[in-house]
Amino acid sequence: MKIGCYLVLTVLISACGGESSSPENVVVVKSSETIQCEGGGFTLQEIETPLSEAGINVLQSRCGYLKGVANADVCGAPTLDVYLFTIPRSSLDTAEAMGYMLGSDEDDPGDDEIAYGVSECGDV
Repeated sequence: MKIGCYLVLTVLISACGGESSSPENVVVVKSSETIQCEGGGFTLQEIETPLSEAGINVLQSRCGYLKGVANADVCGAPTLDVYLFTIPRSSLDTAEAMGYMLGSDEDDPGDDEIAYGVSECGDV
């Protein structure tokens, strides 16, 4: 009985969220190209579409922001807003060739990764 409860609890905890990145999947990041005080930029769907058109299976799409990056707080400067896409690791090379960057939710990412945080999408 204890083993069954532990198994159910483990499955429920795993299903409740957490990071989508796993050994089989990675998170890629691309700027929304939004400008401070002006808005503009691309929508989540506009940035996701090229991945799908390239045959990449997008498992999850989210909004986020770059972490650990200095940014001038002035009108006309870019924001740190990005879009996050969980894709199969086998598609990483294709996504990177298309301008998407390998993301990391760690505060101190590896040399080939960019740190991100997750945020609400708002009007995308």
